[in-house]
Amino acid sequence: MQGKSADSKEYRARVAALPDDLRQHGGDPFAVEVKPILKRLRSDFGNLDAGEMVADAQAVNAVSKIVSLQDQWLSFQLTSFQVDPDLLVSKVRATSLLRLAESISDAHHPISSIRQMPTARLLEAADYWVQLYGWGRAAEMGPLGAAVVDESAFESIRMEPHELERRLEEMLAAVTRRLATGPLPYRAFLAEYDGATRLEKAYLLAHLCMRGAFTMRYDPSISDYVMQESEGSVEKSVAVSLG
Repeated sequence: MQGKSADSKEYRARVAALPDDLRQHGGDPFAVEVKPILKRLRSDFGNLDAGEMVADAQAVNAVSKIVSLQDQWLSFQLTSFQVDPDLLVSKVRATSLLRLAESISDAHHPISSIRQMPTARLLEAADYWVQLYGWGRAAEMGPLGAAVVDESAFESIRMEPHELERRLEEMLAAVTRRLATGPLPYRAFLAEYDGATRLEKAYLLAHLCMRGAFTMRYDPSISDYVMQESEGSVEKSVAVSLG
């Protein structure tokens, strides 16, 4: 029994020395498995005498220091993910204007924003996604009632910055002429085109609407969205079907 007590006290002394060993040798604090140590300390805690209780308290305190060292280690590692502002500025200055423009263009996506999201709008958005399907194809309904989307039916659009601006100017001129006679039904306008061309027109319209060139509103008399002359800043975005 006395030998077992000595082993218990020796083990606690080794645990108490761990934090100093880690600091001196710069070891990885996560190499110390805290849970097994606590489990062993807890296993014979009820049989400790007064002297062993002191050693146990020192061991538990050492475990808390190890956890603190692990936290410091994580914080230090995370600093490597931060970007030095001066380094970033120097890299930007060393990059050509063409490369900067390409980077900004590649990273740009049309923005959308909302001021509030009531339940009715969430339900409308859910219904919109259910109705999506491939270009010019009837919707194939899945087992849960949702439309089965054939991804191969969709086409992607990629334009160089100068080409995008040229097409935006052409689209703006065309839409402006059409709006001179009144609001223009969105779905009817897109119905004049097919496939990839329709996707391109919708993409350009999204850019122009985002820039405030014109706005869109829902017209209950025709159960569709219409494009009209801009009436100030856009307060919310809406999801509309291209089919």
